[in-house]
Amino acid sequence: GSSVPLAAAVAARGHPPMKALGVVCLALSLALAGADAEEAATNPLAKVLELLSGLQQQVISEGQAAQTTFNDISSACEDRSRELHHEIKAGKASIEELKALINEQSATILALSQKIEDLGGNIADNEAELKEGTEIREHEAATFGAEEKELLETLDAIKRATAILERAAAGAAGAASLAQLKGARSLVQVFTAMVQANAVSSADVSRLTALVQMDGAQESDEDEADEEALGDPAGNVYEGKGGAVADALENLSEKAEDQLEAARKAETNALHNYQMKTQALEAEMKQQNKDMTTSKQSLSTAQEKKASAEGELSVGTKDLEEVVKVLGDLHHDCMAKAAAFQEETKS
Repeated sequence: GSSVPLAAAVAARGHPPMKALGVVCLALSLALAGADAEEAATNPLAKVLELLSGLQQQVISEGQAAQTTFNDISSACEDRSRELHHEIKAGKASIEELKALINEQSATILALSQKIEDLGGNIADNEAELKEGTEIREHEAATFGAEEKELLETLDAIKRATAILERAAAGAAGAASLAQLKGARSLVQVFTAMVQANAVSSADVSRLTALVQMDGAQESDEDEADEEALGDPAGNVYEGKGGAVADALENLSEKAEDQLEAARKAETNALHNYQMKTQALEAEMKQQNKDMTTSKQSLSTAQEKKASAEGELSVGTKDLEEVVKVLGDLHHDCMAKAAAFQEETKS
């Protein structure tokens, strides 16, 4: 606690010994007031009075010096006490600020750690989605490539078959080949006859046959019409491009062209969708990675601030404890000096 002003604590007690000495000297002075000079010169009491008077002046002088010294000590104790109390107040305030800073940085560290964890999960999800989308796109592109190649080869086969029919109708082909074609009752039979005449390859026939089969019910109706046309022995089904087989081949060519166009359109749309999705995912991951870098830097800063504050708190706490101890020692020392002064003035 605060020290009691030492001068005030002692002033009320007075100086009894000096008061008693003054009374004795006064009494002796009155008793010898009537003595003449000669008697005073030979009177032993006069000598005593003279000694006591000198002693009185000495005691008074020493008492004043002691009081001055004590007042200086008391003032020094009070000044030091105020300084220590100020240091304690400032130390406590600093400790509270450090504790608040530590709590603040702890909350920041917790929030940033959670954010970094969430960002890591989101980035991983986006990477997985991008990988999956890329694999699907590659599969789609491969499927389209194979389909496009097949359709282009089918169109080439149709062109070759049409050219053979035109040459046969114009009499450019041999009689045997023309007879085989006239005996055909369906497109499949026509294709077979072309293979037997070495006009087209079996691979071309396979493609053309597959295209006819994919045509379904509509193609079946056309086959029936072809059979009716081919069943007329008197009719020349190969005349120009008006024959039933030539018309069927032209129809197949149109269907193949439509399929190729649809496949290319689907591929274009799939590619566009993939590019848009990829662009969006990459932009999102770019921002997420940027946020991740910033968050990690902020986390590191917060951890450093917390560690620094904890170090300062440890030092500040020890310093405060030391100042409190110094204040206690000061109080004890000053009170001891006050007690010694009081005892000294009694003697």
